[in-house]
Amino acid sequence: EAILLKTRDELKAKSISEISDKLSALLNEVTNVKKQNETLLTKLANTIADNLQTKFEVVNNISFLYHYEEDASVATLNQIGDSLKVKNPSSIIYLVGGKDGDLPLACFVNGDALNNNKAGDIIKQSASYLLGSGGGRPNMANGRGKDKSKLSSLKEFVKGIIK
Repeated sequence: EAILLKTRDELKAKSISEISDKLSALLNEVTNVKKQNETLLTKLANTIADNLQTKFEVVNNISFLYHYEEDASVATLNQIGDSLKVKNPSSIIYLVGGKDGDLPLACFVNGDALNNNKAGDIIKQSASYLLGSGGGRPNMANGRGKDKSKLSSLKEFVKGIIK
């Protein structure tokens, strides 16, 4: 009974019987906020991708982009990569996010770049370089690194993997 009374007070319900209605309303609000958050993250990812369009360079005759987006989750990195690969149909896109001991990684390989490069292989090697792990398909892969001290040399390491 004490738990019910405490729950009633926390939900600002007038009675114990109103708890269910208040809880349902609260859960609906959480669902709506999650949807709004996903929409905003998609817009943010698309804006970041648009800003990165001019940052591609050529490595072994392949269009290559490396980008570190601080605090970005693997989901955000994947959204950025998905947006970029559409506008760059023959390329390698390598994205790093997170901070400190958690470095999500995403790699996209498409078009002619797939002839000699596989995203899963690039992620496995680079995640290992960062004392983490990862893998995936030839065209898309994810991983996690742990050693932020190697982040400054990661771009050159990845460039060295590209064939």
